[in-house]
Parts: sequence; structure tokens; C-alpha cells
Amino acid sequence: MRVRYAWIDWAKTIAITMVVYAHVPDAPFSQLFSIFRIPFFFMLSGYLYKPRIFKEEANRMFYCLIIPYLIYNSFLLVITPPNDVPQGIVNVFMGNQEQLPGNYRAMWFLVSIMIMRLVSSLFVKHLTYLPIVSFLIYLLFKQYGVVKENNDIFQLNTTLLCFQFFIFGYFLKKNPKINILTKLSPVSNYLIIGVGFVALLMIGYNFVGPVNMFRCDTGNNFFLFLVVSYMLSYLLIRLFQLVFSKESIVVQAISNGTLLILCVHQTVIIIIKVLEIKSGVSFHPLLMPFIVLILLYMPIKLCDRYVPILIGKRKK
Repeated sequence: MRVRYAWIDWAKTIAITMVVYAHVPDAPFSQLFSIFRIPFFFMLSGYLYKPRIFKEEANRMFYCLIIPYLIYNSFLLVITPPNDVPQGIVNVFMGNQEQLPGNYRAMWFLVSIMIMRLVSSLFVKHLTYLPIVSFLIYLLFKQYGVVKENNDIFQLNTTLLCFQFFIFGYFLKKNPKINILTKLSPVSNYLIIGVGFVALLMIGYNFVGPVNMFRCDTGNNFFLFLVVSYMLSYLLIRLFQLVFSKESIVVQAISNGTLLILCVHQTVIIIIKVLEIKSGVSFHPLLMPFIVLILLYMPIKLCDRYVPILIGKRKK
């Protein structure tokens, strides 16, 4: 029986909340989170990754990621202007989210995670080398402009760049020795996490600047970005392990519905903004992620019960 960790549900909930917040127009302080938001999400995905042979992984990906990806994109194509639909279909099947309207683009994460999991299943015995190889290929591609920023088929650039965070998350669970803070007292943990997090945020804000992982924009200093994003993501994971041990039905539901939220939240935000204009009522950007999560809470519960494939689950 699979063990469920409460801290992972909390971590996934906070992570998806940060992703939603990143897509809220004029959201204050969003730049502060940009340096670690996506690396943290990929680390969590790696932490949850269970190696399987390629055939098993491909079968699982088909039902848990590929079908939901196609369903959500098909839904968005229905509400897309007819003239843009043919090219939209091509870009959906090519995983080229950059060429799709803005409310499609968060699904680049699904494309990348699919590729990461499938490649990992092919090289289960050599996972240690995958982040190094992917990183070197990324640098090579970037140097020679092999993949264009606005035409990133199958999100190749972003996948190569983010692979290292996924694999680190996997080894963080597999090899507890990597989690060095576990060897220290709780007081030392809190002190290091508190001071370290604030210091790293300030370093990132002042010397790295805004980051956009979707477009492989790593700010003003690429290697400083890597150091800061790794350390911030790890400190966050350790903080959740220490603090969030109590289960919550609401948090568990949001955690289960991460895929649904990821795929539709930008469309929901657009609808809310249209309603704001028509009604004359305006919500503060800080409230928008919570409004989105509240609106999607019941759909998540209904999908979990009746259409689990829409939240990445097989039929019960």
C-alpha cells in the first residue's frame, strides 16, 4: 500500500498556488517567486517519481498525462477562434506550447514531465548521469541556437534545463544522505531555513532578476540562478517536511487536483477578469489564486469521483 505524506500534499498545494499567482496580471512580488517556483515543482515531481520499465511507464503516462493533456487542449480548442484551430491542433500534438494562446501554455509542464519520466525509464540504471548529460546538451543547444525560443517543439529546451531538478528530487528521496539538514537539530533546521531563505531570495532578486522557465530565461546570471534555485527549492522541501505533518481534506483535494488546476487556471483567470470588467468589481491580485482554487475545488472533487482521468488518475 502506498504511503501518503501530508507534507507532500501541502507542498503541492503551495506550489500550484504559486503557479496560479504567477499568471495573475500585475501580481505584486511575483518576481520573488519566479526563481524557484518551477524548480521546486520539478523537484516535487522527482521526489514522487517511481522508476518503472519503459513499457509500464509509457502505459501509465498515456492514461495519467497524455489523455488529460489532449482532453484539456481539445476543450480549449473548442473555444479558440475557428481560423486558429488547424494550427492549434498541430502545435498541441507537437507539444509546442509557445505557439499556442496564453491560456494553453501552462501545460508545457506536462509535456516536459512526460519526456522526463519516459527518458528516465529508459536509463533507470544511469539516472545519476541524466542531469549532467541533459545540462550539457542544453548548453550546447543554447550556444548554437539549435531550438528557437518561440518554436520549442516538445518543450525540448525547457525539458533539458529542468531535468536536473527532477532527478535531484528523485535522489533526495532515494538517498536520505543528500538531505543533510536531517542530521541537525530542529532548532538548527529552522534557523538555517529562515536565514537561508531570506538571504537567497535577496540574492536572487538583486543579482538574478526575473526568471521565466517556460522560455528558458534564467535572469542575469545563469549559474547563480542554478545555485539559488536549487538551494531555495531544497530549503522549501525541508521546511514542509518539518512543519506540515497534519492532514487536511481540503489540501489533499487540491493536491489531487494539481493537474486540473494547472491545465485550466489561466482560462479561469481570463473569465474572472472579463467578469470584473462587466461587473465593475475588482479583486486584489493577492486574492486571485484563492478565488481560482475555490472555484475549481468542486470540479476537482467531482472529477475525483466520476472522471478521475481528468486529474491524472485511472478509473477506480
